[in-house]
Amino acid sequence: MNVSPKMMAAAGITVAALWFMIVNRATVAIYLWVPKVTAPMWLVLLAVFGGGLLTGILMRRGKKEHAPAP
Repeated sequence: MNVSPKMMAAAGITVAALWFMIVNRATVAIYLWVPKVTAPMWLVLLAVFGGGLLTGILMRRGKKEHAPAP
């Protein structure tokens, strides 16, 4: 099985993010412009990581659609 450097980097970032979520279990208060929300830190970190992942996927899709024809 051939693993690319990009896949290894992605796996490393994912493992680090999961570890960070696991060790940060305290409850935190977050301000969403006006309302103040209280949530477990791991849930906030998961949401941020998921948002970053989704953004990366959407950015990659946009590049493929607008790539010049060979």
